[in-house]
Amino acid sequence: MSTANPANRLQSLRSAIDSVDDELQQLLAYRARHATEIGELKRDLGLPVRNDAREAEVYRRLCDGNRGPLGNDELSAIMTRVIEACRRVQAVERVACLGPQGSFSSLTAASRFGAHAPMEFCGSLSEVFEAVAEGRASQGVVPADNTLIGPVEETREALTRHPTLRVREALVRDIELVLLVRPGTTEIREVHSKPEALAQCRERLATDYADATTVDASSTSAAARLVAALPLSRGAAAVASVEAGERHGLVPYERGPVSDGRSSTVFWVIERIGDAKA
Repeated sequence: MSTANPANRLQSLRSAIDSVDDELQQLLAYRARHATEIGELKRDLGLPVRNDAREAEVYRRLCDGNRGPLGNDELSAIMTRVIEACRRVQAVERVACLGPQGSFSSLTAASRFGAHAPMEFCGSLSEVFEAVAEGRASQGVVPADNTLIGPVEETREALTRHPTLRVREALVRDIELVLLVRPGTTEIREVHSKPEALAQCRERLATDYADATTVDASSTSAAARLVAALPLSRGAAAVASVEAGERHGLVPYERGPVSDGRSSTVFWVIERIGDAKA
């Protein structure tokens, strides 16, 4: 039987745990720095942040070498939190949204996360969800509902297909759609935009541009980029934001909004459930 004073022994053990905790903190920081560098290399190589095979290998190696007293379940639970934290570091709070720059999704993302936040511009809403689910972005900004046309079904369907994602918060943005053209355009023969944006302008387009053909684009800013590249003889116009027009050298064909009424859109910020902030 030990003759040491129990109170002294308790204090000694606590001091030893404090030393171990300090060492753990330093080792976790060391691991996170490596994870950051790996994340940068993955982006350069076009690889997803998440690698399920690699993570399974980490769990297997640690559990095979585990000698207790923690069981494999407890060890795996701890490593899950460590890996999730390092995955967030790798993502560098990158925000995914519909691109190119100048889309209403990108304007909303910049308003929420800052103009200099790292953005991943995607070609479709499905790609936004995939970027977040695969860890290439820590969060995504997607349109969910518009006061003129109602819910964005593509967004709701994508959320259903990705049970690992959740809606973190909702953001509301007033939408002003403008008819944009290359300088010198005198006649509108075709109007390009995202289907939801065209739907918001249906009555106005049918009344004022009844002879123009509507052409679907992946986003309002993609429509602006395309119209900027088309010859003047096409008589092409884009329904998009003023910011998208400025970015691509387009000007309003007519002053004021072209939508059928005042409009606002609810955007969802999505993230992985395991990355949810407490």
